Amino acid sequence: MLDAYQQLVPIGVAGELYIGGPGLSPGYWKRPELTKERFLDNPFGAGRLYRTGDRVRWRADGRLEFLGRVDNQVKIRGHRIELGEIERQLMRIPAIQEAVVLADEDHGLLAWMTTTTDFEPQAAWQWLRQQLPSYMLPARLVRIDSFPRLPNGKLDRQQLVRLQSPSPENTQPDEPQNELESQLLAIWRQVLKQPGLRPSDDFFRHGGDSLQSIRVIAQAQQANIPLSPNLLFEYPTVRELATYLQSEARAEPTWESVSRLAQGSTQNPPLFCIHSGAAHVFFYRELANYLREDYTVYALQAQGLDKDGQLPSSIEEMAAHYIAEIKRVQAQGPYRLLGTCFSNAVGLEMAHQLQAKGDHIDRLIFVDSGPAHLQSLRTTEGKRTWHRLGQMLKTGDWRGISKKIRNRSIVAARQISQPFKSASAQRLQTTIDNLNDLYARYNWEPYPGDIHFIRSSEFAARPDKDYHLEQWTKLTRGQLHQYIVPGHHLTLFAEPEVQALAAVIHDILRGE
Repeated sequence: MLDAYQQLVPIGVAGELYIGGPGLSPGYWKRPELTKERFLDNPFGAGRLYRTGDRVRWRADGRLEFLGRVDNQVKIRGHRIELGEIERQLMRIPAIQEAVVLADEDHGLLAWMTTTTDFEPQAAWQWLRQQLPSYMLPARLVRIDSFPRLPNGKLDRQQLVRLQSPSPENTQPDEPQNELESQLLAIWRQVLKQPGLRPSDDFFRHGGDSLQSIRVIAQAQQANIPLSPNLLFEYPTVRELATYLQSEARAEPTWESVSRLAQGSTQNPPLFCIHSGAAHVFFYRELANYLREDYTVYALQAQGLDKDGQLPSSIEEMAAHYIAEIKRVQAQGPYRLLGTCFSNAVGLEMAHQLQAKGDHIDRLIFVDSGPAHLQSLRTTEGKRTWHRLGQMLKTGDWRGISKKIRNRSIVAARQISQPFKSASAQRLQTTIDNLNDLYARYNWEPYPGDIHFIRSSEFAARPDKDYHLEQWTKLTRGQLHQYIVPGHHLTLFAEPEVQALAAVIHDILRGE
């Protein structure tokens, strides 16, 4: 299994399958160009290798998993897209008999289909918007009588691309279609400072984060457009959001801690991902995208980001609130929780409280971090600070002293500048400061069940991060399962490293 640069990929990461050995053909009969494309010298030894075009990955149990064809996966606007998934959703429409989706350099995603006479384009668009994220929506639906074939019976893709219909009913419009779309698009362009944004552009893919989402909501409310943060996660484009707000099914938007990032199979318990210490959850969206086929993924947003929200006074209070919120989505266990950095404390406390209520915790997953101290720092923080400073002076650690003074000056400067920030920026900063304070005051107690701890290869190789594993060992009364995935701490949830992370989490959720 090799990546695009013919380098070996680790367990859990998708790559292309290459084969070699004595039984390998020398090439295609009288087709030198195709032979040159598909056969290459073996970079790891003697002989040649053949590119099969199959996307596969090694599973943790040693099995090989087929993921589809390489030529059936494309990357558009930063998103990796399985064309087969779009085709499957099209084929679920009764009036569509056969469907093929291709990526075109000029037009993006295009879908060709044969249909019955009762096919309704607008109904098809509505179905696709409900089932697929905006970046997977075809730019055009093209109806044809039959698919062109090569003499060997395979699809003639070159001929198919020429069969493009200019009919407006088949085209996904990318200009505002009504006043609401125009209003929302103007707000997004102003907040994100991107005048070229289109109704189908993803808010988070174009720089949207916690602060910008608060600003969007505030401006929308000033324009009498009812909006809440959870709606931005569920409908991340102007078109999706406007369609929902104008639908009969819409409910009065209220602040909710639980936001759905991906809708997956209802046969499996959902996964709840807890916000970071920076009070945001948008970094979970790539992970949710890779898990969406089998699992519904929810994010728990931080309290205090809404203008009327109250800040929690302890991790215990925060955990109790989040439990009440997730029970509105999933009334009873088994529960699956995931945390990273700050949210490890919240996840652990939620697991404690759920177990105390008699609920079953099916999976408790923590990613690439652990507590430096198991007892509250607030009671001994002053003594610890002076003790550390004294040790630095004694040993002549001027670099450490300089760093400590710099950190204190950053905090002081932030406090001085607080009155000059916008209301939304102040609210976010206040929320983050409160989270840091609660984390420092939390007392970590051993958990009686199993814990799944995922480490990045960066942190696993650093001796100064060994305390993560040591602390989780102390905190686990059941079995501590450790996993190492290739990547770096700061980019583990981003492409391409999130692929390996998602593969491991997928196996954990399946019990493998």
